[in-house]
Amino acid sequence: MNLADIKKMAARGESERVEFKTSSGQLTGAAETLCAFLNGGGGTVLVGVTADGKLIGQQVSDATERDIASTLRRFEPPA
Repeated sequence: MNLADIKKMAARGESERVEFKTSSGQLTGAAETLCAFLNGGGGTVLVGVTADGKLIGQQVSDATERDIASTLRRFEPPA
């Protein structure tokens, strides 16, 4: 997925298979949604996108990457 794909997806808005999170501060909610997508028909969570589809991005530090990886490792069965 590239930036053009993300912009198109954001422009279409949230749906049953697409959800936006403004930052990794919403990691718990993003993980819950990912779990639902994995147990259902699939989907995409975009972080750094507002509820109205505006791309705001996010600075990603090593700590952020570790937090995300740690959260994903808790999925059973593994994603």
